[in-house]
Amino acid sequence: MAVSADSAADSPRRVLVLGGVDPSGGAGITLDALVVAAHGAHALPIVLALTAQNRRGFRGCDPVAPARWRAALDAVLDDGPVHAVKVGLAGDAANVRAVAAAVAALPRDVPVVVDPVPRSIVVLAVLGARVTVPEPALMAKPLCRRKLSE
Repeated sequence: MAVSADSAADSPRRVLVLGGVDPSGGAGITLDALVVAAHGAHALPIVLALTAQNRRGFRGCDPVAPARWRAALDAVLDDGPVHAVKVGLAGDAANVRAVAAAVAALPRDVPVVVDPVPRSIVVLAVLGARVTVPEPALMAKPLCRRKLSE
């Protein structure tokens, strides 16, 4: 993986955005990419889950298989450095484990922001912080060694 927190000063910062797609555009990696762009950085969206939802409610979620999104992630990482990571909805336990492994492989100076989605098992916020998480998410705790204080 060609990943580094260093880059040329004239290149836009590259922010890896992992999460679910909200077809209404009001959340998920769609909104994350807009926020990243608004701050002058370049979003690298990796879809972990496809959701069926709109402004009035959530109807369902289908996780993307780790091998599928991991191929996209590897291609993005081979293309240049990542300067920050934002993690959202993972969709299932297999994706939590795969995201934890991917985050652990990044250089320790790359900041990671975890946005725990309610009722989701993507609570990588247990990266050393004391947080209250839904019971199924506790499986993610031993998977992450990165500390929020680092």
